[in-house]
Amino acid sequence: MVDPIITPALIAFAATAFFICLAVAVVAVIIFKIIRTWFESRRKLVESDKNIVGFTLKEKLEVGDYAVYQGIFNRQEGGILDGQKIQGRQIDRELEEIHRDKELVIYS
Repeated sequence: MVDPIITPALIAFAATAFFICLAVAVVAVIIFKIIRTWFESRRKLVESDKNIVGFTLKEKLEVGDYAVYQGIFNRQEGGILDGQKIQGRQIDRELEEIHRDKELVIYS
């Protein structure tokens, strides 16, 4: 089993590799409802194994836009099973509150 303390580092490393080749959805405002709907459509995958968790990684880009990397991560195997990248000029209040001072949020 993977130590929970190193899970954020594993997710960040896996996300870097996974999202390099992934297409980007570009929107004006990144709203949490889009993220929630994406997770709900993959609920069976997450519920199939206790080692599988969802995550969002928020990044403020140099041009002022935001990128949100969203995915399903297997903590035991250390890999991302599915993911998407959303880029936008702003993020909504709900997503901002969820991330507060954290770049990475893990949903179990």
